[in-house]
Amino acid sequence: MCIRDRVNGLMIRSISGVLDHVPLTFIPIRVRREDVEELQATQSIWQRALSSMASNPTWLLEKLIMPSQQDVFIRKLIEVYIESRKYPHRQSTQICIMRNDYLYDEVTTEWKQVEFNLFSPASGTAADKTHLIHHLFEKSRRYHPQTELLGYNKTYDVTRDLFILIFKEAFTRYGNKDAVVVFVVNQDEANETEQRCTEFDLLSRIRIRVLRLSFSEISKRSTIDGSTGAIAIDGYDVAIFYFRHGYVYEHYEEENAWEVRKMIEKSRAFKIPCVEYQLLNFKWFQFIIANPKELRQFVTDVSEGSRIQACFSEFWAFNSMEDAMSIRNMVTAHPGNYVLKPQKEGGGNNIFEEGIVKTIDKALKAKDISSLKQYILMKRMRSTPKLTAGLRNGKFVLFKGIAEVSFFSAFMSNDGKPPLQIDGGYLVRTKRYDAPEGGFSIGEAFSDSIVLV
Repeated sequence: MCIRDRVNGLMIRSISGVLDHVPLTFIPIRVRREDVEELQATQSIWQRALSSMASNPTWLLEKLIMPSQQDVFIRKLIEVYIESRKYPHRQSTQICIMRNDYLYDEVTTEWKQVEFNLFSPASGTAADKTHLIHHLFEKSRRYHPQTELLGYNKTYDVTRDLFILIFKEAFTRYGNKDAVVVFVVNQDEANETEQRCTEFDLLSRIRIRVLRLSFSEISKRSTIDGSTGAIAIDGYDVAIFYFRHGYVYEHYEEENAWEVRKMIEKSRAFKIPCVEYQLLNFKWFQFIIANPKELRQFVTDVSEGSRIQACFSEFWAFNSMEDAMSIRNMVTAHPGNYVLKPQKEGGGNNIFEEGIVKTIDKALKAKDISSLKQYILMKRMRSTPKLTAGLRNGKFVLFKGIAEVSFFSAFMSNDGKPPLQIDGGYLVRTKRYDAPEGGFSIGEAFSDSIVLV
C-alpha cells in the first residue's frame, strides 16, 4: 500500500502497533434490496428518538441510577453532565454522528441490532474506499452482470461526505470563520489514518483548520472566557470539539482530563458528541429502549415504534439474585445463544459462553448482585457462515465468514427536535464465523460491501 492509501483511510494500526492496510474482502455479501431500504429508512426514526432522549434530563438521569451504582465512569460523566447544565453559555445545540450495527438472524429471518454507536463511530472512510475497490471489480465484470453494488447508483464516499456536511453546518452556525476544530485524540490512535482523512477534507474542501490534541495538551494550552463561554487554544477560538478519545474511564488518567472535559462541556463550542449522547451510548440504554413502554415515550407513532422494535433481539437485566439464578439456568442450557455485555466501549469486552456462567457464579457465590448490574444479557443472532476470500497483511485468505452491516447518519438537535438530519453510507465488516467479535481494531474483521439482490 502506498502513501495515498494511508491518507485515503485504508490503513489501520494493529494491536501490536504496526501500520498495515485494513483487511479487505474480494467478494461482496448479498443482501435483499428491501432489507437495506428498511434499515436505511429507520435511521431517521432513530435520530428523532435519540435526540428526544438526550433532551430529557429527568428521564436520562433516572434510567442511569442502576448502572451508575457499580460504574465509576458513568458516575463521573453524570457529574460532568449535571455541572455543565448549570453554565449559562453552554452550547444548546447537540450534535451526534451515529452508526447502527446489524446482524442477520436466520432464526427470525430478520436483521437485528447488535448495538448503536454514538461516540466516535469509526471506519466510514475505509468502508467508502472498499466500495470503490469492489466497484472496480464490478466494472471489470468480476461479478454477475445482473447484480448491483450498493452505493454506486449514486456517488461514492457518502460517509466521508457525511462528516464534512455536519462539521460545515456546525462551523457555520458557530459564526467565526477564523475558528478551529479540535480533534481530542490519543497519542497512539489505531484509526489515525481515517481521522487524517477527515482532517484533510476539512482543510481542503471547506478551509477549516484542525488541531489534534490530547486532554493534557488542551489543559496546558487553553483558556475559557467566563463571559461568553468561548474556549481559546493558542489564541484560536475553538468552534468544535470532536472526541475520538474519552470513551472509556482509562482515557481520563491524563493530567487534568476530567477538568478539561467539564470545561469543554460548559463551553459554547459544539461537541461531537456532547455528554448526553455519550451517556445514551452505554449498552444499558439498548436494554431500556427495547422495552416498548420506554420507546413509546419518544416514538409516539405506532408504526414507527414497531419498526424500531423489530430490530431488537431479546435482553435481560440482573435486578435481583433470583434474576441471576434464572438467567444462569437459561444460559447453562444453551451457552452459545447469549452474550454478556458490559458498559464499555472499544471492542473486545463482551463475554461469551462458559464465561457468562463463570461471571454469574462468582456473583452468586459472593451473594453480590451489584457486581452484575454493570451487565446486560442479549440473545445472539445466528447466521449461516459463507465461504469468502480476502486480503490480510498482504496475503490471500480463504475463510467462512458472517457479515455485520452498519449504517451511518448525523443529526443536530435542539430541545429534542432535530433541525438537520443527514444520511450517510454503510459499512460491512465480515469476520470468521467462529470469532466472537468483529472489529478492525481488535484484528478480526474484513472490510466488505453489499451487492443488492
